[in-house]
Amino acid sequence: TVLFISREGFRLALTRGTMPKHDVTAWNVAWLSVPLGALVSMAALAIHLLSSQTTDLDYQFAGMLYCLATFIESCGEPPVLSCLHRLDLATRAAAEGTATLGKTATLVFCLQQSYLSDNFPVTAFGISQLVYAMLFTALLYSRTWSVLQWPAKAANRQQWIPLQQQFHGPTCYLTALFTLQGFFKHILTEGDKLVLTSLGNEYDQGVYAMGSAYGGMAARILLQPMEENARLLWSQQSAHPPARNGYDALELSFTVLVKLVVYIGLVFATIAVHYTSVLLKLLAGAKWGTNDEATAVLSAFCVYTALLAFNGTTEAFVYGVAVSGKEIGRLGMAHTMIGLLFAGLATLLVSMYGTVGLVAANGVAMVLRSIYSLHFVARFFVQRQNNQNGQNIKRYF
Repeated sequence: TVLFISREGFRLALTRGTMPKHDVTAWNVAWLSVPLGALVSMAALAIHLLSSQTTDLDYQFAGMLYCLATFIESCGEPPVLSCLHRLDLATRAAAEGTATLGKTATLVFCLQQSYLSDNFPVTAFGISQLVYAMLFTALLYSRTWSVLQWPAKAANRQQWIPLQQQFHGPTCYLTALFTLQGFFKHILTEGDKLVLTSLGNEYDQGVYAMGSAYGGMAARILLQPMEENARLLWSQQSAHPPARNGYDALELSFTVLVKLVVYIGLVFATIAVHYTSVLLKLLAGAKWGTNDEATAVLSAFCVYTALLAFNGTTEAFVYGVAVSGKEIGRLGMAHTMIGLLFAGLATLLVSMYGTVGLVAANGVAMVLRSIYSLHFVARFFVQRQNNQNGQNIKRYF
């Protein structure tokens, strides 16, 4: 949550094709992610220390290590932004892969130590996360050092310039807008847990957590990287359309990628949904594999994955090509209205169908968000192409 809040706005604003590449003040904004990450990490640390029990040293130490790891990882945000802006995905993938291996090896080593595993088992996870953050940040800086744009003054060093003029105003505005939008979006994303906490018992919460963990693996491993890379591609294509073909390449890439994620989602919704009991037996044991409610929840998540894939890709297009605060504001208003509708619908469906009803309410919310995104997509092409080309989008939906 801390990392999402501190970096989402920067990634959406500073990886756009419309951002001035050689403007020092624009890249100065990227370095604001470091102090923002520090502030948010310290706030999270303060909340953790105030809310945790003083007798539970294991939990306290683990929380402190996670907050420190969050700050270190936020220090690596400028090189991440540089990689994303240059579409240098190999560097980021190498850093993440190496850091993940280091994290796994550290966790295994710590848990094998009897003192840690017996007295500080949660701290072992905190240590492994700290190793991940250190490796990830160090590798990013080592591989981007020569191309990284460091903070610099916008004019001659001998000339005094007000601090606010050292940062690109439109980029700052978009960053703040995307950060606020991301914060509300994160609240809406966590709304299902709030509903279940208020209406369900601990068993229902456990079943939902299990379904969310296993059902969300496809979204985290496969769909999320596709959506992020698609957003970068569409941002570049919309900012620099070919003079000859206009937005035809953007339209083609959009329809191809949307079809691809729909096909992937349909695999989960039509095939994987019938094998959830087998998956639970393999991953969670026979007890969960023979649990009808757990199987039903995971099957519902398979259908939800198809809706999530479609919505994630269409929203990635909106975030990639939206150029004005008004467009982002409209998206935020749509998310807010859908969030309010979800709260009421989830309350009703949970009382009727239990945990499966909550997944169904999430699915309805994804459908409504996708409808707004498709409306934006159709309007975008109609406005930027002639009437004939603008109508071509209709044949795909």
